[in-house]
Amino acid sequence: MAFLRDPYLLGFFLSVLIFLSFQAAVGISSDLSQTIQISGILEAVLFICYAMVYLSNRAPGSGVRMALKIFLALGIANLVVVIAGAGALRVSVIEHLLSFYRITGIYFVLLIPLVFLIFFGTYLRRKKYIAIGYLLFAVAIALLCVLFLSGLILNHYKIDDELYISFIGMNGMLHGVDPYAASLSSAIFSNATDGTISSITITTSNRIIGTLNYPSLYLLSLAPFYFASPPTLQNLSGIDLKLQTAAFLLLLLLAIAFSLGNKVLAKPQFALMFFIAAAVGHVASITTLLMLALLVVAYSRLESKWSWLLLGLCISIQEELWLPVLLLIAYSFNNYGLGKGLRDVFGAGAVFLVLNAYFILISPSAFFSSVLGPIQQMLIPNAISPFGYALVTFYQMPLGSFGAIFALAVLGSLLAFLYLNRKALIGLFAMVPLLFLSHSNPIYYTFFAAFLVATVFIEDKKIDGTARRYLRGNGWLLGTMVVVLMATTVGFVYLSHLSYLENFNMTASNSSLQLLSGHNESIYTATLHYKNLSNGTVYMMLFGAYDTNMSAFGLLGQRIAENASDCTDYPCAVNPNVFTLQANRTLYRIRARIPWPSGQRIYAVRPVVYNSAYYYTPGVLIAENSSSQSQGPQAN
Repeated sequence: MAFLRDPYLLGFFLSVLIFLSFQAAVGISSDLSQTIQISGILEAVLFICYAMVYLSNRAPGSGVRMALKIFLALGIANLVVVIAGAGALRVSVIEHLLSFYRITGIYFVLLIPLVFLIFFGTYLRRKKYIAIGYLLFAVAIALLCVLFLSGLILNHYKIDDELYISFIGMNGMLHGVDPYAASLSSAIFSNATDGTISSITITTSNRIIGTLNYPSLYLLSLAPFYFASPPTLQNLSGIDLKLQTAAFLLLLLLAIAFSLGNKVLAKPQFALMFFIAAAVGHVASITTLLMLALLVVAYSRLESKWSWLLLGLCISIQEELWLPVLLLIAYSFNNYGLGKGLRDVFGAGAVFLVLNAYFILISPSAFFSSVLGPIQQMLIPNAISPFGYALVTFYQMPLGSFGAIFALAVLGSLLAFLYLNRKALIGLFAMVPLLFLSHSNPIYYTFFAAFLVATVFIEDKKIDGTARRYLRGNGWLLGTMVVVLMATTVGFVYLSHLSYLENFNMTASNSSLQLLSGHNESIYTATLHYKNLSNGTVYMMLFGAYDTNMSAFGLLGQRIAENASDCTDYPCAVNPNVFTLQANRTLYRIRARIPWPSGQRIYAVRPVVYNSAYYYTPGVLIAENSSSQSQGPQAN
């Protein structure tokens, strides 16, 4: 196979796989190990380096080649060492890693006949064997129906908050209710506490996101399947979502097939199929398959005079595609001229306005506040964003600062992309800014990894774009822009840290964790020191390790802090562990009682204190009277 003969392509595939493996398996335990957090940064840098070297289509020197090989070996060794050193969480990490490979492997095996039918059918159509090509398509559709509708795979879908909001939002829209204005937060809270909904999205202002947060095409793409059965959550899970998965998977495979050259269609690459399988098996929602299909077609048909239509559809389905569309439009300006670039900009904008016009007209403030919500709202930070979370834990800043850091990362990606002018780098430079957010999700990375690998096999003309020629001819300008961007970023991070120290400056002392076997609970105590909070309200939660697992404690009505305020209504019940830090004091003593799940002792915790603007974690604490101390995740 091609990637076995090309060492840089092989290194690229391996670096992507290592990065995804780390995020999918090890990343879940990062909240209980700062060593693992730092390792996540190493794996991200490894992936970026290999992607840059291979996709920029530049032959590196001998020194760079040797450095890349050493770096790849270190990345593999690091993944092995981190898993081996994960303490009592090791079994959980290995289980998650094996689950990632198992699910990807299942989809890989299932995709083999589908890919060959669709790819070979496309190849035959191009060779004028149209009837045979359509026959193979029909067989592929029949196979898809057997796989999904019969329940052979994914017999029952879990309903998360996105699916729930989409389903109820569609029902409400049919009855004249604006899904961008009517909040379902209280209903989501109730359904999450009784197990009907598998996951929810909580903000640091102690709210559950309950309105539709995506442009209208996300909701409209569900419409054909919403009417496939009587509208109930049970039918949504058992019938509608199966139909939607089969249809969108078919569209994705067709989109990739029609974007590939005959050489690849005649000999499908198993590496491509594996990464498509990863994206199919690890998606936030089924709509992700349609998003990937639209992005692949927009990428491969950018030269077309109708490219603006595809770009408009991309930005109208989910904000995740806004960055790659920005880079595609920049590439259009850079290589096809001002007229083509302007058509893409205004055409895509017109498509977005047409598809969203109804909701914008009835309530523009509700629409834009909801659609911009994922960017503006402060979500609970997590270690899946390696660079952003490193700042959260090691060099604290106000959470609002990460929006500006993300914008600076976007500018950096745009500048590098314009200089390198390699179309295949769009997926990489669209993903890199996500690493600088304070909160992310592994499925974002599987999405862009699949897109990156697909673009490797899509034929791409090497063009020396206008911006590239100008920047190469004016090296002083490029150097100045790089220096200014880096200095601005460093200065902003420094000033943001000073703002944190001046207005929050939370620290913890006298921390302890005790195990009370007779009561099946762990007791966490600490003294919080703070500054200038002026009677501010803060919330507390804990990430706790027990046996071979970890969970968040203190959410969805679970009261763990003994001196927390009483509350009965939904908003504060999201996290009932609420404190008011008085302005005339600088310390606050807390005591938290963490019940053991099913009698499994909680031997290590990472406490978290936050409010709408700030987030503080003092590090990992391991119980002194725990026999798991020598095995558990270590604090640094």
